[in-house]
Parts: sequence; C-alpha cells; structure tokens
Amino acid sequence: DEHLFKGQAIGIVDPIEGLRLMDRSIQLRDTPFSRLVRAGTRADQAVDSGRLADMEQALEDLNAARPFLAKDNLSLLFGLAGSYAQAARLAGEAGRQADRERYLAEANEAGERLERFPESPDALFSRIAQLEICGEDEKAFRFMEQIPPARRRLAILARWGNALYRRGRVQDAFEAYSGLKGANDYFEAMRLTALTELLGEPERIKPELDACYERFKGGVLELYS
Repeated sequence: DEHLFKGQAIGIVDPIEGLRLMDRSIQLRDTPFSRLVRAGTRADQAVDSGRLADMEQALEDLNAARPFLAKDNLSLLFGLAGSYAQAARLAGEAGRQADRERYLAEANEAGERLERFPESPDALFSRIAQLEICGEDEKAFRFMEQIPPARRRLAILARWGNALYRRGRVQDAFEAYSGLKGANDYFEAMRLTALTELLGEPERIKPELDACYERFKGGVLELYS
C-alpha cells in the first residue's frame, strides 16, 4: 500500500515514476483496488500523451478489477465511463473505427449506470463528462438541464455555464458562472469573459478584474484579460 499511494501522489507530477511504484505494489499484492488506482493514473497519463495504447493499459486494469466488484460500484463506473470515452476519442483519431464503436458502447453503458445515482454530484459530473467526450453535446446539455440547481456543484456548474455560452446564451451563462464567483481564477476568468461580452465595454469590468488580480495574482486571468 505504501508503494501504491506514494505512486498515486507522485503520479500527479511524474506519471512515469508514479506508475513504476504502482507496478511494484501490484507485483507484491494484486488487488481490485490497486488496479483501480493504477488505472486512474494510467488514464491521466494517456490523456497527456494522446496515445491510445496508454489508455488501453488503463482499460486493462479496469477490466482486471471488474469481475471482483459490483456492477454499480461508483469507483469502477467513474473509471469505465471516463477511460472508455477517452479511448473512443483516441481510437477515432487513429482511424480505428471498429474499436471506437466498441469503446463508445462501453462508455455509454457505464454512463447510463451512473444515472442511477442522481444524489451523487460525482456521478452526475462523470456522466456529463462522458457524454461530452463521446461527442454527444446535445444529450449532455439536456441531461444538465434536468439536474436541480441545488445539485449543480462547482464542476457541474462550470460545464453548464460553458454549454450555455457555446449556445450563445451569454446572459444565462453569466448567471451560471456567477455561482462560481471567487472559487478559483479559472472560474473567475469565465465569469468575467461572459460579463465583458454582455457589457460590450471591457473598461466597465476593470474594478472586478482588478479585484480578481489582487486575489489570485494573475494566473489564468492573464490569458483572458
């Protein structure tokens, strides 16, 4: 377990070293839980590398854990929905259409199971992300529409605001982003971008922009300003 959790922590900044430690952990004791943990790091590395082979290694870990866990185990469903969705995207980019269709089916099956947990913000977010990664933006939008406002936690609210903004509903997007006010510099940048478009005069948001700079010391705001 020491190798596993140390590898998970190190993997955030150095996936190769993190995975080396996780590999050692699994050599010592191979469990469904350790496979789930390593699958998460492998999936993150695959998103960064853009290599389908890396994502398929994450799928190998998930499928090794799968027979030992309940079909509606949330940790398993998070991994399956996200990793199969990304695998479908990468397979499409690689021209492997048959694999893309197979991975899409797996992603959608896991995503539909996540809908059985409407009280879980993490399950709702994972379903939204899976749909968007699979290119089903309209279905993701309709799904978000049905989520009660009280369950739209920060990450869901951000995606809801983005979806509204993409549809030209800038006022509605701004109102969604306003629920994120002060959370972090990225969310503030989205809110101020919508506000600038609504006002049409960047100078009018200068006091708010200055306040954000003071709080976050630049960051993402430098890109949006």
